[in-house]
Amino acid sequence: MKKIFLLISVLVIVLVSCKSSKKSLSSSSNDVIRATIIQLNDVYEIDALDGGKAGGMARVAHIIQQERKKNHNTLAVLAGDFLNPSLLGTLKYKGQRIKGRQMVEVMNAMGIDLVVFGNHEFDLKMPVLQERIDASDFTWLGTNIWQITEQGKEKFKKKGLPLPDHYIWTVHNANNQQARIGIFGAIINSNPVDYIYYEDWTKTTREQIKQLKEDGTNMIIGLTHLDE
Repeated sequence: MKKIFLLISVLVIVLVSCKSSKKSLSSSSNDVIRATIIQLNDVYEIDALDGGKAGGMARVAHIIQQERKKNHNTLAVLAGDFLNPSLLGTLKYKGQRIKGRQMVEVMNAMGIDLVVFGNHEFDLKMPVLQERIDASDFTWLGTNIWQITEQGKEKFKKKGLPLPDHYIWTVHNANNQQARIGIFGAIINSNPVDYIYYEDWTKTTREQIKQLKEDGTNMIIGLTHLDE
């Protein structure tokens, strides 16, 4: 079997200064599969800072667009904490506080692909959180969390379907050879609320790595919201 080389380039977007870091990849072989991951986390406002001179989700949207023009194997992810807290989220629309609605609408427009919950997502009451999940175009990972309902412990759902424990990203090279990248989530237990049960993230991480290896993925990545 011919070997396939998989190279991952990661852009970590810092909204405060709108700087990014990207590892340089120099190989020109068509056997190489190049994949780019654009990663954000802890995004509480959509506006730019410093009088519009730095940051802002519009600049991130531009980066995503430019990277996708360079490489069709580009994934935009957000590693938790985006629905709350936000000054804009305290405003009212049709008599109701928008509470993260602005973030979901902007992230949908930007083309965010994948998110993991952060502890501040659970600042919202469950009915509001469910509305935000259902309104999103992106995939949510609920790997180590469960919703506590009257029927017991259940997986979080989006439009009635359980959220996945992991995400399989298939990437291709110029020769149409492919590789499968498995991505799992892990969420910190720092916001205990009455509708959520946290599984030990180390336990679920080991389980997901085992499962993804058995599924034949070529690479495994953790999209996490942790403090260690």
